[in-house]
Amino acid sequence: PVSSYIPVGKVRVTSQIDKRNTMQGEGVNLSVVVESDGNLRPLELSLDGFNDFEIYPDAPQVETFIESGKITQKKKFLLALVPQRSGTIAVPAI
Repeated sequence: PVSSYIPVGKVRVTSQIDKRNTMQGEGVNLSVVVESDGNLRPLELSLDGFNDFEIYPDAPQVETFIESGKITQKKKFLLALVPQRSGTIAVPAI
């Protein structure tokens, strides 16, 4: 989920987690990358649904590129997720 701000233009969102299994108290790293030809600076992730995790976010990184005469931006969010209970826990959809 992303914040209520929605960039204008084409948007692509990808996510990746560094491991599928972990132990209670040990973290996994979630990377979410948003690419757009709109302004991504105001965009924030909504972390609703992550109740089973302690979350340690890094500061988001924004890169600006010029491709085919168009300005595009890429915003990368990195989150360390630490499960707060044992058992199977799904990472919520982004």
